[in-house]
Amino acid sequence: MSTKTFQLISACAAVMLTTTGVRATIVDLTTSTSGDINGGIFTTDFTQPAGSGVIDPFLTIQNTGLEQGYNGTDSNFDTKRVPQYTHEIQLGDLNVQTVNGQQYYSFLIDTNQQNNNPNSLISLDMVKIFTSSSLQSNTSTDTNGLFNGSLGTLRYSFSSGSYVKYNDANSGSGQADIAFLVPVSDFAGSKSTDYVYMYQQFGTEYSANGGYEETTIGSGEKLTPIPEVSALLPLGGVLLVAGGMQYARRRRDVTA
Repeated sequence: MSTKTFQLISACAAVMLTTTGVRATIVDLTTSTSGDINGGIFTTDFTQPAGSGVIDPFLTIQNTGLEQGYNGTDSNFDTKRVPQYTHEIQLGDLNVQTVNGQQYYSFLIDTNQQNNNPNSLISLDMVKIFTSSSLQSNTSTDTNGLFNGSLGTLRYSFSSGSYVKYNDANSGSGQADIAFLVPVSDFAGSKSTDYVYMYQQFGTEYSANGGYEETTIGSGEKLTPIPEVSALLPLGGVLLVAGGMQYARRRRDVTA
């Protein structure tokens, strides 16, 4: 698949996943395996690390209904297990995955909902990623109680009606559910020693109701896409995005 073809498919997928009138993007991972918001890719199409309980998170959040927090060491908002599983990370800690010639920093998200529909549904409604040369702490909120402060230089974000929908019915704790890829180009000018802060907010569209939502640093070796031909055929062009990711991964493995 050529770069131009992949870019065209990605653009079509973004249009098909974008709601009308509000310029918000919904990535529905209950009906597709991949989607993007503001250049960040969210996908369930990857191979799980071997064994159970392998998640080593840097961000842990838990609350009922709406939950939010970022990876500081100040027990902000709904963060839990500070500092062992909620703590600062640095840019040099992150791993790079190449997809169709573009480099991404990879993260894995483990959701923990009740395992019965519709309670197994959850939404990731806001993500903000900052870098800073110094340690940061901020709990500023808007009138709705949502974080609106700064933790340094904003590198990636989505909010204002965009969200990722996921069904956690068949996955247990300690296993990654969603791979989240952020373009390395978003971090231009940052240093390997800069601190990386990721803020997340779950539960606006589909409420949180179970255990911890955990995020860990992804590894390219653990993100080999799985072929899903039967899933791609009925959904057509949108899911070819996942196919493009699979092709890029296989090509990289062959040439490595």
